[in-house]
Amino acid sequence: MEEYDDELTLSDIFRIFNRRKISFFVIFIIVVLTTTLYIFLSKDIYEAKMLVETKNTSKTSSLLAQYGNLASMVGISLPSGSNSISTIIEKMKSDQILLKVIENNNLLDYYLRNSKPSLISSLFGKDDININKYDIIEVIKDNLNIQPQKDTSLIKISFKSHDPTLAASIVRSVYNEYIKYEKYIALEDSNFYLENLKELFKDVSEKYLDIQKKILDFQVNNKIFDENSLNPFVSLYSKLYFDLIEIDSKKTQLESKIKAIEDNLVNLNPDLKKFFLENNEAIKPLKSELINLKIEYETLKLNSTQNPRLIELETKIQVLEENLKKQINDIMENNLKYLATTDLESYKEYVNDKTQLELLDVGKSSTISLMQKIDSEIRNKSPLLYEFFLLKKDSAILQSKYNSLKSSIETQELQKRFLQPSIRVIDNVYIPYKPVAPNKKLTLAIGIVLGFFIAVLGIFTKEYFDDKINDIYDFANKYKMPEFVLEKKSIEKELKRIVNYIYINDLNKIGITRIGDFDFKNLIYDIREKINEINTFYSNVDFSLEEYTDNNIVRIVRKDEGKSNEFVIKILPELNDPNFILYEKSFENIIILIYEGISEKAIVNRYKNYILNSIIIYIKN
Repeated sequence: MEEYDDELTLSDIFRIFNRRKISFFVIFIIVVLTTTLYIFLSKDIYEAKMLVETKNTSKTSSLLAQYGNLASMVGISLPSGSNSISTIIEKMKSDQILLKVIENNNLLDYYLRNSKPSLISSLFGKDDININKYDIIEVIKDNLNIQPQKDTSLIKISFKSHDPTLAASIVRSVYNEYIKYEKYIALEDSNFYLENLKELFKDVSEKYLDIQKKILDFQVNNKIFDENSLNPFVSLYSKLYFDLIEIDSKKTQLESKIKAIEDNLVNLNPDLKKFFLENNEAIKPLKSELINLKIEYETLKLNSTQNPRLIELETKIQVLEENLKKQINDIMENNLKYLATTDLESYKEYVNDKTQLELLDVGKSSTISLMQKIDSEIRNKSPLLYEFFLLKKDSAILQSKYNSLKSSIETQELQKRFLQPSIRVIDNVYIPYKPVAPNKKLTLAIGIVLGFFIAVLGIFTKEYFDDKINDIYDFANKYKMPEFVLEKKSIEKELKRIVNYIYINDLNKIGITRIGDFDFKNLIYDIREKINEINTFYSNVDFSLEEYTDNNIVRIVRKDEGKSNEFVIKILPELNDPNFILYEKSFENIIILIYEGISEKAIVNRYKNYILNSIIIYIKN
């Protein structure tokens, strides 16, 4: 069996295009017309935009958050109050804000007026449209775009709609409703903090007045009139007390940071740890040297197996491998070494935090010692004076708390009065007058390009699934070049060639079959007519024709140089017909007719060997 190349060549592609050009242009025109129809039927889309700036995305919502020591002192735990750009954006897109936007713009009525019932609903006579507020929220979210501008504190709010006025109105409403929401939340938080501050202030005030009364009573009862000698000790003790609170606050923050770094190191996967380590700059020189030595060793081994340097290189490689393993193991066993090797900045931060923590511990210990020393020194002077000192100390601490709380309340009330939103308008929204979509020129260009590719895909798909013989070159490439090719413009000439071929090759019994369902009896009669005409060209040949076609036989008696032979042409069943085998061996020569566009590839492939050994007449469509 002969092999053939089934790869498409450039000439094959051109022939496919030529053969399928009508299909190509039909598909191309349909796609372009569909695109054009889409452009004319689609409504214009307008985009309204507003640019806003975030003033301060990390400020706290209360003055108390700025006084961490005071909050700790009075026993309040405050939230961070952080309001990042991403948080602002998510709040703007929240259902709470969008429900207010729907309500203010009467969007439920708007969408009910402008919505049409579906085709199915219309067919069943149901013209009612069921739309609720949450359906509209989904529509708004699909068309609302709120994006931070790169490397700035700006946010762009935009909305797309077929109605330019509606687009501008929704953008403006989103901004306004967010401002209202933010102000409401800020006032709510401010009132909450003020209430708590006032309660604490009331408690501290009562305690302060009570301690002042106790001090006066103690002075009167014990006749203590010179209290100035205690004032420096009281002031110092009060200062040390607040210093101690500040130290504890800083220690808590540092311990949290240190714990986070240590937890990350402990929980890191050992394999991942090793991967980071092996790709670290500290290990790379050793690895690089080892790789170079191995390359040199293998190269030398290929060229000269007896070279004494091989032993030297082998020893060096072993030593380096051991050193590398040892270094990696040593570093991995010690988390701090690993951190210093893989992330020097984090290591420096960790060491600095640990140092600060130790210094704070020292500071705390010294502060406590100094407080104890003051306490002890006054106690040793006089028990009565020590009791008075304790009252004065508590009074000083309460006075400090009293003043801080009073200042915080006043400042918080001022902030509440002069509350400002966290965002402000940079570029205000306006009603857009130019649509942003569809871009007609671009859409048409895309349609033309898409039409071309779909048309190409269409003709190649059609070609792939077409089981008919459509091209003589394809037939010749896969099987063989036909002995005769009949086409309209040269059919007479080709029929003469067939008759001459029969005569020259002395073909007597000829069976003619076909692949595909088509009528070919006329072709047989045309051949007979040409045989009749052969007397004109061959004077020593005499043909007598019998005018009957019983059982599909054209019988011709041939007389040539005293010989008399019976010349028979019989129309046989189709090649894939089971009855074909009954006639096959009765005829010396088989002519197979292949009709372009009708004969099937599957049958041709099945009888490939038979075709290769038969006379092929290829009839072009």
